[in-house]
Amino acid sequence: MEDIVGSKTHPKLNQEQISAIKKFGECMSIVAREVLIREGDRQNNFYIVMEGEVEILQHQDGNEVPVITHGPGGIIGEISTLTGEVALVEVRAKTDVRLIAVPPENLHRIIVENSELSDIILQSFILRRSALLKSEGYFKVVGTTYSQETFQVREFLQRNGYPHTFLDIDRDEGVAKLLLELNVEPDELPIVITRDNQTYKRPSLQDMARCLGLRNPIETDTCDVIIIGAGPAGLAAAVYAASEGLSVLVIDSIAPGGQASRSSKIENYLGFPTGISGENLARNALIQAHK
Repeated sequence: MEDIVGSKTHPKLNQEQISAIKKFGECMSIVAREVLIREGDRQNNFYIVMEGEVEILQHQDGNEVPVITHGPGGIIGEISTLTGEVALVEVRAKTDVRLIAVPPENLHRIIVENSELSDIILQSFILRRSALLKSEGYFKVVGTTYSQETFQVREFLQRNGYPHTFLDIDRDEGVAKLLLELNVEPDELPIVITRDNQTYKRPSLQDMARCLGLRNPIETDTCDVIIIGAGPAGLAAAVYAASEGLSVLVIDSIAPGGQASRSSKIENYLGFPTGISGENLARNALIQAHK
């Protein structure tokens, strides 16, 4: 077996690994500048580059910011590809490209059936989302630090792993002009603005969940186990139950990770002798439960 070429964040698959993925997807060709995934899209395919180059971009204040370019063997996707949440980046062909397109349901099959590919894909997904969290946010939240509603929206985005930029009407210059351009009155704050300039005035957490693709209809009338609360104990129970072949539904009112996700560093959790942030623990547990 050939070694993986490239970093753990952006691995390059060898021919044997690409061949194993081919049976789960379809080959397709696109021309240079064609967009595969736009920021805000949901239910996106997982892609493997066969020929050509694909670039990953973010849009910040009207400018395109390149993230990375993938060549042959590169994998296209991150956590939202697995969970069905909104994409935080744009994926566009830099040259004419041939790819393997794998639908989300088949990506789940790869993760379950092929442990080698599962490790490569999941590790890259986790590291890519961690890197995106350090970039400028997909959302702008405009409000005040003295508002409970503003705090709740910001906490909801943070605990669900969505970066955002906060603009405080009491401190940041240019906010008054922005509100005038958007025709927003002070009593309509907070507002949430996406990169494609969709504006949500005083959004409820249910509104934000729908916007992010976090609130989905339950697809079955029955399941073996229902777990209320997606903290570490709830997610651990979900993993144990699923590993025994049971169908599991996990319900949480805010976000996975529970109170632990608020901790900057957890040092008393078994298996992490050097500690781990609550955010990372919650994200890793959620990915393990999906798997």
